[in-house]
Formats: sequence, C-alpha cells, structure tokens
Amino acid sequence: MEVIRRSALSPVSREGVSLIAQEKKPRVLIADGEAVIGAAIGKLIEPECEVVGIVEDGRTLIEAALRLCPDVIVLEVLLPHLNGVDVARKLSKMLPDSKLLFLTAESSPIVAREAFQAGASAYVLRRSLPSLLSLAIQAVRNGQQFVCPLMTKGLLAAGDNGDQGND
Repeated sequence: MEVIRRSALSPVSREGVSLIAQEKKPRVLIADGEAVIGAAIGKLIEPECEVVGIVEDGRTLIEAALRLCPDVIVLEVLLPHLNGVDVARKLSKMLPDSKLLFLTAESSPIVAREAFQAGASAYVLRRSLPSLLSLAIQAVRNGQQFVCPLMTKGLLAAGDNGDQGND
C-alpha cells in the first residue's frame, strides 16, 4: 500500500481545508458593443470564471460595474455611447480593485498604450488564441499586467516613439 504524504496532496491551510477549494472563481463583467460577441466571450470563460453580467455600451458598463463590483472587467475599446478607454479612466478611479482587461479588435499600439495609461491591466487582441484570455485573467488577478504577444513589438515601438521629446 502506497502512503501519500499530506504535502503531496493539494495545498492545505492550517485548518486542513484545501486551499484550491477555497479559491473562488473570479467575478467577471463583460462589455462588448455586439451582444453575440459578448455572449461568446462569456461562454469561453465560464469554466474558470463567474460571469456576472454582459453589457453592450460604455454608460451601461459603468452602472453595472458600480452595482456588481466585479473582480475583472473585460471590455472592448470601441463601445457605443462612451468608448472603452474613457470608461477605463472612470472605472480605475471608482473601482480600483476591479482589474480592467481589454479584449479588442483594435491593434493600434497607440490605443493600447492609452488603455494602459487609463488603468488597464491587460490588452488582448480578439484574433489571439482563445486560451490567452484565460491567461490574461489569471495574470491580472495575480496583480500582473498582460499584453498579448501580437501587441508586444508594436507597444515597445510606440513607447520608444512616444517618449521622445517629452522631457
């Protein structure tokens, strides 16, 4: 008979309760101007996240975020009524504990940089691998920033160009 030491099992707290069981799914609010896309994003992340709402415009996103206080807000840059970067500026002040993750078709490094300056923790292009969204959610929950590989080179170049002459 094989003996399994406690350390070989899942991590446990001092009370002997599994820490994995204690970790709750992140509460995620999704904002996309197209309802079908928002619903698809929700289905994609449901196994690892609790989707608390899906909205279709910037003003409704602010209202829903203040009401729901999600852990992570997944938003598009191009939202009706109030664009995603403007929403990020407001929400980063109103809900500093909610992480802002842009999932967008907008590949401009200048826009991505504006998103980070507005308070974003992650920027992922829609054309990226679907698994990158889950990685980005994990990263922002752990206090890290995340940029999809498709954006890295452009962001670095925009940073070099954007910093010249700003002394």
